[in-house]
Amino acid sequence: MGWFFYAHTLGLDKQLQLVKQLKSRSGFKKKKSIYRAAVQHDETFLQEGFETRRKHSFNVEWLARTALRNWFGLIGVAAICSSDAAKITGFGR
Repeated sequence: MGWFFYAHTLGLDKQLQLVKQLKSRSGFKKKKSIYRAAVQHDETFLQEGFETRRKHSFNVEWLARTALRNWFGLIGVAAICSSDAAKITGFGR
């Protein structure tokens, strides 16, 4: 499964290079993403996902309830904050 995580991160970097090279107006940008556990019984599953991402060198951070609320204004048990994510705007910027 490690190859998938590596390919995903490498793919984002290559896509960003290509967008810049083509001077595309797609709005493709690397962004942070939040994967949140809203209820207590989802926390174990989220923790496993966090450990897997970290094991495969994803740039992730574990956010406990207080940090999630203070930093992002979200309510939840915990969250994974990932810097290895992106967004695209289909109609330009």
